Amino acid sequence: MIIYSAKNFNIKSSLSINQNKIGKNIFTQNYDTFVRTTSFSGLSKKNDESSFNNFIKWAKENDFLSNITDIADYTGKILGSGFEGEIIEIPNCDKWVIKTFKRSKMVNIARNKPEIIEIKDFSPELNVGQIIAKIEIPHGKNYSKVYYILKRQSGISYGVGFDDSSLLSERNVRLHHNLLKTLAEFPQSSFDECIKNANTIDNLGYEFDCTNPHNFMLDIETKSINFIDINDLNVHNKNPYGDILFALLGGDFALNILNSDCSENIKNTAINYSNSIINKYFSAMKKNNKKFEVQGLFTKLLDTNILDSVLKTNSREERIVELKKQNLM
Repeated sequence: MIIYSAKNFNIKSSLSINQNKIGKNIFTQNYDTFVRTTSFSGLSKKNDESSFNNFIKWAKENDFLSNITDIADYTGKILGSGFEGEIIEIPNCDKWVIKTFKRSKMVNIARNKPEIIEIKDFSPELNVGQIIAKIEIPHGKNYSKVYYILKRQSGISYGVGFDDSSLLSERNVRLHHNLLKTLAEFPQSSFDECIKNANTIDNLGYEFDCTNPHNFMLDIETKSINFIDINDLNVHNKNPYGDILFALLGGDFALNILNSDCSENIKNTAINYSNSIINKYFSAMKKNNKKFEVQGLFTKLLDTNILDSVLKTNSREERIVELKKQNLM
């Protein structure tokens, strides 16, 4: 990694990186927590216009370091929010975004001026919204405040907001139906590509965070299902495919509707859209020779009737038997 100062962007020093194996301890421990919180927008076949070198050039031309604190903490548009931080839009910039932390992240390093630190792109040929830089801004005598620069992804947030997952308001139900309908109308090829991309990320050693529905985005123009907020190393070798289906069906919000006293019309509308999604997802799994495992969030689907219309089943045991018959488990 290379450090650039705010004044002249001269190279000051380098930091060590363990690059022995992609997806396994790629970065030093100090950066591991953040680096594993990234975003995904499909495989890129273009030149890496969002590379660190291009970011440095853009930052110099736009005096970015002088404005980052104001953008990140006050004026920037929030593009997404998770448990630990927010993704902030950089005005007039379509290649990068800022990640901030709800509880300000500090490092015990005193800096005389803002500096940009390069974070090695673990796989430049992929556009997975990965971190490309860390920015440290002097904060008091002995500390620096930290921001991160990620490659920007496209699409609309999928699912009802995490904070609203238990609120079955008319607005949220309508949003849930509209998003299900949008995804259900995506072609089979979108689901095929989703499974292929999930396999690519899984093979790199990352784990998916499917608990927050906003960790997926739908690109209406390209009909792509994009992943966001990839977690840290998948140390437990967790099978991701059941968790992804859980999220694409609407997560806990979808299950709340099925278990609520909402009208049968509301429930049936959700089920009809869900059936189309399930069928296409199952087909993509079969094409890519992938199978579910009884673990993670997928167990929630097995414990409800959300799969029954497709599987023609009535119990958890029957669902597992039928999935095995279809070579999906």
